[in-house]
Amino acid sequence: MVKGKASGIRELKKVIFSITFLILIVGMFAMAYSQDVIDMSDREKLEMPQIGQDYGMQAKEVPEVIMPAALESLYNEFCSNNYALVRYMSLKVQIEEA
Repeated sequence: MVKGKASGIRELKKVIFSITFLILIVGMFAMAYSQDVIDMSDREKLEMPQIGQDYGMQAKEVPEVIMPAALESLYNEFCSNNYALVRYMSLKVQIEEA
């Protein structure tokens, strides 16, 4: 039993100190740092907005803006004879729901 345990520790050391594993760990650390998962700076933290303060953007569907843009897009596709594709299954589901 002791012999197997020592072999397991030796194998663990081989894996941990292998170049591939070290590259993986460095890569994971770099990705976490680049995505601000690991915050190592003294940047200002997010604060709760106060009443009456600007809360940010909100998406709205304004027909006066959307319809001309959609028509222009369709016209451009027609002129260039290059259409955006819709997968058959999603189109079929949309038709059945209607």
